[in-house]
Amino acid sequence: MKAVFGEHKASTRMVSGAYRNFKNQEGRNPRLLVAKMGQDGHDRGAKVIATGLPLRLPSRRSMQTYTVSGSARLPQDTRRWSQSFIKELRKLNRPDILVICGGVIPPQDYEFLYQSGVCAIFGPGTRIPQAAVDVVDNIEKSLENIRQAM
Repeated sequence: MKAVFGEHKASTRMVSGAYRNFKNQEGRNPRLLVAKMGQDGHDRGAKVIATGLPLRLPSRRSMQTYTVSGSARLPQDTRRWSQSFIKELRKLNRPDILVICGGVIPPQDYEFLYQSGVCAIFGPGTRIPQAAVDVVDNIEKSLENIRQAM
């Protein structure tokens, strides 16, 4: 097979320019936290997103400083985790922090997650450039809603 198809070489290209419009409007890049919850080793999706998007975050920032928090999770825990996490954000009076879920999430759970407050769900096969655009679009909508509420 190697002789016919060649050897696979992983690409580590980053998405460039995804935050340009946001930075021009806000004067900064969005602050993103990618987390893989739990003790299992299913962290490939989180690593792909963290590698693909241009993330540069100090490790000691608290949850309160982020614009978006995303998490990869095992399917059976996504509903429970998202409710718990969003509840904690509300206790901190941080409804402005957007929550995004990713991973192998059963399609029948999507509506529940959206109703719980998750703004985007990225499953297997999600194209990183499109995910970057979707994340920035969600951030911009959220900031516009905050401005209108003031």
